[in-house]
Amino acid sequence: MLLIMWVVIGSLPVQAGETPIVAVKPISLFQDDPARREVGLLRFRGAVEVTSDDELFGGYSGLWVSPDGRRLSAVQNGHWAEAQLSYDEDGDLADFDLIALGRLLDEAGQPFVDAADQDAEALDNDGQRFIVGFETNNRLLVYRDFTSPAERIALPPEALEGVPPVAGLSSVAVLPHKSILSLAEYTSFPGDPPRYVSNPTRAWLMTPDRAGTVWLRASNRWMPVALATFPDGDLLLLELYYLEDAPITRTRISRIAADQIAIGNTLQASEIAELGPPIDSARFEGASIRRGPAGETLIYLITDIADKVRVYMFELVAG
Repeated sequence: MLLIMWVVIGSLPVQAGETPIVAVKPISLFQDDPARREVGLLRFRGAVEVTSDDELFGGYSGLWVSPDGRRLSAVQNGHWAEAQLSYDEDGDLADFDLIALGRLLDEAGQPFVDAADQDAEALDNDGQRFIVGFETNNRLLVYRDFTSPAERIALPPEALEGVPPVAGLSSVAVLPHKSILSLAEYTSFPGDPPRYVSNPTRAWLMTPDRAGTVWLRASNRWMPVALATFPDGDLLLLELYYLEDAPITRTRISRIAADQIAIGNTLQASEIAELGPPIDSARFEGASIRRGPAGETLIYLITDIADKVRVYMFELVAG
């Protein structure tokens, strides 16, 4: 029996015991044209592909990168990972050092047993706590750190009205003044088929004073999977192009103006870039944003691939 001990160095828990075997290699954005760095309003600033022999590693949908760019946290399917990121002399993403892995805990401090409770899809941090969004058993949980028991954010029935279990809270963003916005993948109205359809999608906005529904505009076949907050309060929206019985190979990145984010509003989005072939495995499901050392806006994306994790960094160059 392996005894697992947890030691805290700074704010990062480190697993003492067997260390997972991790392989990291840098990758280009376009495998057939490594010199190409521009796509839409984005400039490619480095990426790494990470593989590990540990069953808890891989397939991440929720991503958060610390304001200094050194710490990465990710969640998916009842487990979490934390890593240290490093950069080359040009400030481009160059390396990924896995720090710790573990299972997300319930409110009693125990790993989730029921598969319906494990489906973690979204992640953000309010400066003190992680907020995790779940599908299947649709809910929001809060963690002081990933070795602590969960705390539940109470959501009224209205927040999940029309949200199927398979399309739950796959996006969450902490907004200025500690407001929290959570967004489903899609919303079914009475008479809808149970699969993704082109309806406005329900989001739930919680401010310090009140809470209520916000809608995301309908968008044919584009399914929202992640949110992240720009330094000015605007939102980044990540969407996957969904076709039944076809692999997902296209990701769209858009921006939502901060002044639209109000209870009762329908959010509109302006496209920043579309990522797809010949980009390899362009199924991105997690996003995070920070300011770079020169004041530039840096966007991080993570792929939801079970056997390998790819983390990309881009700079917003216009718009």
